[in-house]
Amino acid sequence: MHTFLVDASQKSSYEDFLQRNKGSVVQSWAWGKFWASLRGRGRFWAIGVGENEVKGREGKWLGAVLVVKQKLPFGLCWLSVARGPVF
Repeated sequence: MHTFLVDASQKSSYEDFLQRNKGSVVQSWAWGKFWASLRGRGRFWAIGVGENEVKGREGKWLGAVLVVKQKLPFGLCWLSVARGPVF
């Protein structure tokens, strides 16, 4: 099993996996882009889990999660995983 950060080149594979496994819209790449663009948000990470070392490109996806960073005062933050992960 291999965990990896999903990059823009893997976006369609990530979205396909979510659709096949009844993932929520709040786990989608577009949702991450939207929330990261709002004031007070930081950034987002899409993380995948696959069977092998090819980072999900050729191998079978086993899971995925979208993590959104929320900035807080005093340099603190928290991470949000709404309706995830998806297996």
